Formats: sequence, C-alpha cells, structure tokens
Amino acid sequence: MTRRARPFAGRVIATTEQAPTTTVGALPAPVCDLLAAIVDALDVPLADRPADDKLRANLLSLRAADTRVIAELLLTHGDITRSTARLREWTAQHPVTYSTWQARTVQAMAEEQCLLDSEGGERR
Repeated sequence: MTRRARPFAGRVIATTEQAPTTTVGALPAPVCDLLAAIVDALDVPLADRPADDKLRANLLSLRAADTRVIAELLLTHGDITRSTARLREWTAQHPVTYSTWQARTVQAMAEEQCLLDSEGGERR
C-alpha cells in the first residue's frame, strides 16, 4: 500500500491507496536484471568475527551509495542496461574480503556430515 499526503482545508492528511500490482514474471527482463543487480550489491553477508563487523558495515555503506548513484543516473538518463552493467562492475570492484558467518556455518555442517559418515551415522 502507498501512503500519500493530500491537502485538506489548510492541513495535510494521509490516505492509503492500493499500489498497482503485476503478475509474477510480467516485469521486463532489463528491469528484472537491474533488480537482481541491486539485490546482489546490497547482499553483504554477516562477518564471522566481531572484529570484521566494521569492514562489513563499510562495504554495505559503499555498495548502498553506489546503488543510490545508479538509481539517480537511471532516473536522469534512463539507460537501464548500462546502469545495470555499471552497478555489477562497481559491486565486483568491492568484494567481500572477510570471513563470513554463512561460510563458517556451511563449513561446520559439512564437517559434521563427514564425521557422521565416518561413524556410519546419518544426519537427520
């Protein structure tokens, strides 16, 4: 739902209107590509160690700023394909350089499975 402010007798009141909806898969491919690039840019995994939390925060802040710039350029120039490519380039220039919590979790699960396999047990 979208909230819009409307003037009424010298003051502003808020109304709630239903936002337009689209069928899943109805977005044009370039729009889907741009949205995927935005998700990829802002998907900054959690740090495994508290000492790396600042690195994560800085990376997320940088990528969010890059994403905002791309959105602004897109609104100004309208070249969605080039904007998407540029966002992907900028995201690739700033990779995750710290150990992630998600990687440690996957590793621990794999180690646990290997241990269970060597003992003849099964993981449930």
